[in-house]
Amino acid sequence: MRFATPLLVTLLAANLWAQSAPRFEVASVRVNTSNPPMQVLPTLQPGGRVFAVNLPLRELIQAAYGLRDNQLIFSSQIADARFDIEARAGATATRDHAVVMLRTLLAERFNLKTHAETRELPVYSLVRVSTMRMCDGMSSLPSESWVK
Repeated sequence: MRFATPLLVTLLAANLWAQSAPRFEVASVRVNTSNPPMQVLPTLQPGGRVFAVNLPLRELIQAAYGLRDNQLIFSSQIADARFDIEARAGATATRDHAVVMLRTLLAERFNLKTHAETRELPVYSLVRVSTMRMCDGMSSLPSESWVK
């Protein structure tokens, strides 16, 4: 019975967190089929209205989690599908609250599950080469040359 108690507490805590996760009061998510030339990132308007227009799901995820393009690995058939979101966060909602609500919306409507990981990626450095140091096979280098 010792092991059942911590598990039960964990399950209850997870259930309480799911119930208390900040949510929009009302939210509408629609596929954008008109494909207008403009897109609008998720924006919090006065009065708590949040909207996004013609955004790919990938960019919605980036906005919700504050990621750059090279920080998101997302392979799905709907990664490039475009969506319109209109939601009401409440009159007193701040930008930070709206971002957390957007994360909850993505988890509920798209069944989004995330995890963070660290990867080693190639890095290039620019190194200044002085005129005193010549490369093999080169007769001269300009004084302000930069090489990769």
